[in-house]
Amino acid sequence: LDEAEHEVEKIGDASWLGDTRLAVIEQNSKLGPDGRRYVTEVDLTGATNLLTDAIRMPEGTRLEDLQLSELTELGIAPLTKRRLFDLVALGFDADKVEGLAVVPAEAEGGSPLLVIVNDDDFGLLDQPVPGDGRQPFLPQLPPSRLGVLTLE
Repeated sequence: LDEAEHEVEKIGDASWLGDTRLAVIEQNSKLGPDGRRYVTEVDLTGATNLLTDAIRMPEGTRLEDLQLSELTELGIAPLTKRRLFDLVALGFDADKVEGLAVVPAEAEGGSPLLVIVNDDDFGLLDQPVPGDGRQPFLPQLPPSRLGVLTLE
């Protein structure tokens, strides 16, 4: 995630596009003009496989603590990515965009579809359950939204 550049802090979902590519929902927890909801394509071609490639990390160092330049110095090549859609700009400003599916093209040479949906957490309030069998619910469910985008 490019938190500083794109103001995103979490991944909502990911779906395989084929070959070495995935579609990923990157987002933050804000709504309105500060809300960020992006569908990004990531490509693993040329990226270092941290499960199989021999990487020598300095003792006590964690990957997530390193800057890109430091990773490069260690011989770690990142994946490449490009933004496909800004969902907020397209009018899809739902909180928790956490469903993403790829529908293959119907005909050869056609374009696949991306289907996205938000999560309403079953209407549960974001607070502790009291332990007496009662569950705190939202007074009104957030609207469910479904979006279909053509991937060209």
